[in-house]
Amino acid sequence: MQVDGVRTLSLSGGAYVVTCSGAHRPVDEGIAAGLVTTRARDAVFVIVDVREARRIGVVALARLLGESQSLRHAGGDLWLVVTDPRLLRELETDGTGANIHLEATLAGAVEALNDRLVA
Repeated sequence: MQVDGVRTLSLSGGAYVVTCSGAHRPVDEGIAAGLVTTRARDAVFVIVDVREARRIGVVALARLLGESQSLRHAGGDLWLVVTDPRLLRELETDGTGANIHLEATLAGAVEALNDRLVA
């Protein structure tokens, strides 16, 4: 699945960073495309960077939650990078933060990932 504005970067240890840019719909499509790619590559750890997003659709959020659960069952994890204060607050209050690690910066997510890799 190829979607404009989506980049997937392979790191060490089965870790990947998916960056999604654009408006609401492209971000949702980017999340879907990125998760398809990381799953096909047997990712263990995934960072999804949606810094430009002001909103994430219900279907995309369900995909993120499902992938987070799958990765955790396999010994991995998922981080979501969100910078929009309203979206971050919404995700924290709706319970998403209990199932997905929320980070305000890509650097913070990479640091958390590195901590997991050396643990």
